[in-house]
Amino acid sequence: MKLNVLIVDDLPDIRVLVKSMLTSSFQCAVIEADSGQAASLELSKIRFNLVISDLEMENGTGTWLYHQMREHFPEIPLIILTANPNSVDLPPDNTLRAVFAKDRIYGLYCFIKENGLLS
Repeated sequence: MKLNVLIVDDLPDIRVLVKSMLTSSFQCAVIEADSGQAASLELSKIRFNLVISDLEMENGTGTWLYHQMREHFPEIPLIILTANPNSVDLPPDNTLRAVFAKDRIYGLYCFIKENGLLS
């Protein structure tokens, strides 16, 4: 059974990089969104097993998406992917799994694998 992953980033190159890593390493279907608002729309249509989101975006930031997910989809694991991990000011909870700098795609892969997020 394929698992559904939502990648949210306003930079197309980052979405392509993360999607490539996920589809080559895990049995998953990947949907892309370029903003928090677009992600919210996708979340209302499809049941996702994991969301990987940038933090700083136009048209619905990752922080906004985080709060929307905690309110409406608290069971879906969320990984924050950001260029500036020191700027993350979100409360710790059991579904915000980790924060990774955008140049740490291999670390993202290891984290997903080690925590069984897509198994």
